[in-house]
Amino acid sequence: MTARANYIGLAPKAMQILMNQEAYLREQFRASDTLSTAAWELVKLRVSQINQCAFCIDMHSKDATAQGETPERMLGLSAWHDMPFLV
Repeated sequence: MTARANYIGLAPKAMQILMNQEAYLREQFRASDTLSTAAWELVKLRVSQINQCAFCIDMHSKDATAQGETPERMLGLSAWHDMPFLV
């Protein structure tokens, strides 16, 4: 197994920018009348699937579950174009 890069140690300013962006987007989803924080978690989970990052998939699936997402919706992300309840 390959060791993971220490992103915070390698680029702390870049990581802080990402954390600030995450906080901003989370607030925008919380304030939205049409999008939920659960939907935001699904987006992050799908990006993690595309990037094939097992660590992030695990983290975002747990976060999505905590936001009330169902296993069916999370499993359906890989075929979201064909999932009527994801569109």
